[in-house]
Amino acid sequence: LPIDPELPLKAAVLFEPFVVGTRGVKGLKQKPGDSAIVFGAGIIGMTSAIMLDWFGAEKVMVVDYSDFRLANARRFGFETCNPATEDLKAKAIDLFGSQRGYPDERCGARLYVDCVGIGAVLKNFAALAPRNAELAVVGVHKEETAINWTQVCFNNWHIHGTGEGANEELLPEIVAMMKSGKYDLAALVTHEFPVERIEEAITLAAQPDQAQKV
Repeated sequence: LPIDPELPLKAAVLFEPFVVGTRGVKGLKQKPGDSAIVFGAGIIGMTSAIMLDWFGAEKVMVVDYSDFRLANARRFGFETCNPATEDLKAKAIDLFGSQRGYPDERCGARLYVDCVGIGAVLKNFAALAPRNAELAVVGVHKEETAINWTQVCFNNWHIHGTGEGANEELLPEIVAMMKSGKYDLAALVTHEFPVERIEEAITLAAQPDQAQKV
């Protein structure tokens, strides 16, 4: 794919994760005034959050257990929550307001992106999502997870997978975002290694409290 020579290297290297995040986000029927919650502050979670903001989301909150990654998310202007130390539902209602739902009160954020791929994320979605909420499942779930289909039915939730879009189709939109200067994308690249230290780099990349994009 042709990469615009005006793009800084640390932006260009993020094209592939931005494709993943963009696919998931574009599958959501985002409307003016919508707010969103992204589960996961890794590189896919951050690209998803940035593209939600780029497409006009009113507010975006990123949820993760890594304070290191959440601190980086706040640098981009996103709200954050660490469920290990904060009440996720209370914070979401305080930030997005509340709505009626089944079987109890829900927060006002309508769009959700799962960039983690664990059952706890779907439980959190089920506790937060109001009627007509949409969930993009971008994280790869390794285990089967139970879903309360009565909640899906009565809340009229819409759940879809990682979305569609060839790299070539998404390239112009992603490059436009990168060239806009709105986001300090270099801040997502936390470490650099020479290629001969690739094993060390891959090991570090798996440490959420130390690295984001290596």
